[in-house]
Amino acid sequence: AIKNSDGLTPCPQCRKGFVINKTKNKNKRDFFQCSRAEVCDYVAAICDCGYHLDRYENDDVRYVIKQNQQNIKDSLESSYDARNVFVAEKLSFVSAQIPVSEIRKLSLYGNVKIIGDGELKLELLGHDSNHNGNDLYFENLYQAKEMINANNLSYDGTGVQVAVLDQGVDEDHPDLVNKISYESDCDNVTECDHTKLNKSIHGTRQAGIIAGSGHSNSLMEGVSNNANLFDIPTRSYQGALAIALDHSLSKGANISNISLGSGVCGDTHVLQTLIDESIDEGMIVVSGAGNGNG
Repeated sequence: AIKNSDGLTPCPQCRKGFVINKTKNKNKRDFFQCSRAEVCDYVAAICDCGYHLDRYENDDVRYVIKQNQQNIKDSLESSYDARNVFVAEKLSFVSAQIPVSEIRKLSLYGNVKIIGDGELKLELLGHDSNHNGNDLYFENLYQAKEMINANNLSYDGTGVQVAVLDQGVDEDHPDLVNKISYESDCDNVTECDHTKLNKSIHGTRQAGIIAGSGHSNSLMEGVSNNANLFDIPTRSYQGALAIALDHSLSKGANISNISLGSGVCGDTHVLQTLIDESIDEGMIVVSGAGNGNG
């Protein structure tokens, strides 16, 4: 790092203050902040080549971002004309709607690791409209489970919380009565609404596959019929799904089921990063693969 004649390193963000030691993280690495912390939210870890967030281990990056989320929110609103800013509770991200002209400037911001498009459209997997002639169909869940040796399992999901991140579950379906222990609609760019309104065939099917009781048909019993379900409707966009993922984790979900995907490789790098972080936090993330009629 470049130092002045007094041996002090100018803050690389505001250029007015100087970098001072702040604290140590769990890996005993030094973290630094600007001496003008009341007006400058620069925080970084030190490495041989200077101060740069991109060069740190994932744990360090998360630590820096989590420590500065409120500052990042304030900066986005005051300096980047941001609206609808959401600060994650468990994961290390902040989402916001900002003018296109301001996006490039974000790359110069000291506490940014990755920038992603929250409006990236995701497609439902296993939806009727996506059916093609090569899809594999089963007459019932028993046949489907038999293919993966999931019938007559010794463990029935007791005590496990599974979040269904989809378009909503019909809790009145006879196979899902008393199965849903928590519901919240994350169909918003800034928060999750605890008054769940959405119901869909797709989400109901996913819930039935996971924990259906088989009351209506014994051959349609779910894989873990004693698991508790979190019904988390969300929009089919990367940003909304990230919020839903964070919300599920904060409410204690052990597993999240996501039947959404993008047809464009590489566009979901931000979401992939957050999924990796969710797994590191102890949540199993199950994603749909392939396609078919539910």
